[in-house]
Amino acid sequence: MSKVLYTDKFDQLMQYLIIALGFFMPLSVALGNILMVMIVALFVFSGGLSLNNFVKIRNNKIILVGLLFYLSHVIGMLWTENTEWGLVILKKMIDFLVFLPILWLVTKRENAMFYISAFLLAIFITANYSLFISLEILDPFNNGNVNDPTPFMSRISHGPFLAFAFYLQTKLLFDNDNKKIVNIFLIISLVITFYSIFASGGRMGYVAFFLAVFVIFFQKYKINLKTILIPLLINVALIYLLIIFSSVFANRIEEAKSNIQIFFADKNVSTSIGLRAAFIYHTSDLIFNNPFFGVGTGDFPDEYKKINEKSDYKTWNIQQPHNMHLLILAQNGLFGYTFFLLLFTTLIRQALKNQEKIFRDLGLFLPILFFTISFSDSYLLGHFTTFLFIYFSSFIYKFNFERK
Repeated sequence: MSKVLYTDKFDQLMQYLIIALGFFMPLSVALGNILMVMIVALFVFSGGLSLNNFVKIRNNKIILVGLLFYLSHVIGMLWTENTEWGLVILKKMIDFLVFLPILWLVTKRENAMFYISAFLLAIFITANYSLFISLEILDPFNNGNVNDPTPFMSRISHGPFLAFAFYLQTKLLFDNDNKKIVNIFLIISLVITFYSIFASGGRMGYVAFFLAVFVIFFQKYKINLKTILIPLLINVALIYLLIIFSSVFANRIEEAKSNIQIFFADKNVSTSIGLRAAFIYHTSDLIFNNPFFGVGTGDFPDEYKKINEKSDYKTWNIQQPHNMHLLILAQNGLFGYTFFLLLFTTLIRQALKNQEKIFRDLGLFLPILFFTISFSDSYLLGHFTTFLFIYFSSFIYKFNFERK
């Protein structure tokens, strides 16, 4: 495809805005927000609020499930006491109410590679900055420092972003018919992305990378003992080599081992892992006491504080337990968690219907990745990662709704 496809001047502008959004999404919160506001404004101004588009939304399972997931939080406001914090949660999750439907309606399946290319170009820039900062060629800025070179976002988001990009780069390199120059760029990008993931201290980025290696093998070959053992051995070998050659990775592994030993030996929750264990312990109490409908969309901070004050494992008071699964169960109970699970299973079912291998595989990896990393933090509340999820969900599943 040699050019971006569009139907009129409004659509032409829209397609370039979507491509720009894919580029600036990993680089700047402010520019990403400005572009999204421009997309929404252009959508409305160009007649997007039409009956035809509402029919498309009604007939679209992915959008409907996303809206139901958001609606479960709105319903959770009925029994919340802290409406102020509940409104903050609704604002944080507004992507499912506004941006997913609109992006779905304005993205084009035919332009998917342009959206992906813009994103990967931005990741190439991000990864190079990480490389140059860690080598002390460039001075750190924003969130970055020599031992944690993540200048454009925190390491919590940086790792999963780059692991997702690594997966994309690998799939495009081996499963797509590219020009030689594109393959050279992808190989260089893969090396630098790999370096950037393990030059930072985000442990969930490590997990996301090793998960990507497994999924790539499973998607390339049938699942059997061989395809389980090969990526397992590759990951074990990589971990061994990284411990030897990456001081950042080695330190994070040693820190994790030390944290676990301290927690079990002394019941000390002052460490990173100890704190997370206490978050799980306290949040589980909330869930067991309110299993079906939760404490309400806005009441988690207040209810956590009550349990924390009586606990032998005191932590600071928190607004979310750094685990999206536990947060949904605590806020909205099994009622809300059902829609959370439905969101992921719907994406997987829709992906399996795709006849285009690269988009079928990508459509499977996206929910697998986010379901996994959501055990470590609330990745569908964070700006960067939620946008990543929404942006790619808006076009990689369109095969089932836009037939050529």
